Amino acid sequence: MILVTHAGRDPLERQEIYGTPQRFARTVQSFPDLKVDLAHLGGLRMWDDVQKYILSSDLLSQSRNVFFDTAYVSFYMNEKDMADLILQIGSDRILFGSDYPWEEPGRAAEIIKRLDLSPQDKDAILWMNASRLLDI
Repeated sequence: MILVTHAGRDPLERQEIYGTPQRFARTVQSFPDLKVDLAHLGGLRMWDDVQKYILSSDLLSQSRNVFFDTAYVSFYMNEKDMADLILQIGSDRILFGSDYPWEEPGRAAEIIKRLDLSPQDKDAILWMNASRLLDI
């Protein structure tokens, strides 16, 4: 089973934030065998918290089952910051996502292709990581 979940703030500006990076860090620690895809690079508009609670901890080294997707990130993050965060997380954990219908998949893929990443990193994000995660 793979848990795919919204992570971070709600784009509609609701006050409640249920899927915080801090909560997901505790979830992953409690269920280390659970495969998790944290949408929006781990926390929409909460990327400082992603760095604080996920990247600065031992969480990623303890679990190979945590993935992050690129869904809808480009509307809130410039391409340089997006590439920097992807490299901090590790391109081997990034899944392509568009959050359709809010972002068109073709537009989202073109953004990944423009990022200052190696061709290997881009292939990993666009298809190889998903293939590995799904065992196909």
